[in-house]
Amino acid sequence: MGVIMTLNRIDKESAEVLIEKIKNAVENIVLNIDSVGGSVIWAFKIFEEIRKSKYPITGVVNGKAGSSAVYVLQACEKRIAFSHSKIHLHTVAINEDHHLVDKEMLEEAETKEREMAEFIAERSGMKTAEVIGMMREKRKLSADEALGLKLVDKVVLGEFFNSEAA
Repeated sequence: MGVIMTLNRIDKESAEVLIEKIKNAVENIVLNIDSVGGSVIWAFKIFEEIRKSKYPITGVVNGKAGSSAVYVLQACEKRIAFSHSKIHLHTVAINEDHHLVDKEMLEEAETKEREMAEFIAERSGMKTAEVIGMMREKRKLSADEALGLKLVDKVVLGEFFNSEAA
């Protein structure tokens, strides 16, 4: 089965811990995802580490994958969602800690949003414009809808993580 790791809120602290665990893994990894998302910058770092991993990583949505967590899920070799899970796509938001938003910050957010949309589109077979449209609509998808859009590879029954799902 492999080692189970968890992805909750994506921030500097949680991302650094997860990245270190991925780097030090000595077997296949199951990434248990129940996350509303979080920092896009840290999601990109997790994404890159997953892509570099020596061992296959299976992402399992066990509740919700929102925002940047959807992007992290797309880096996983296998993408599974429990039938009760929800996938939430939306645009990149500027962190509320930024009191002054300048043109450069907005451009960076747009660039990251486009990069995310392009990879999601590539992985799912959708067009980038389609993904961006869903992000701007703030689409909330059921597990079955996510499967139909190829954002996950498989939907399994159940409400709690179990090793047989992976």
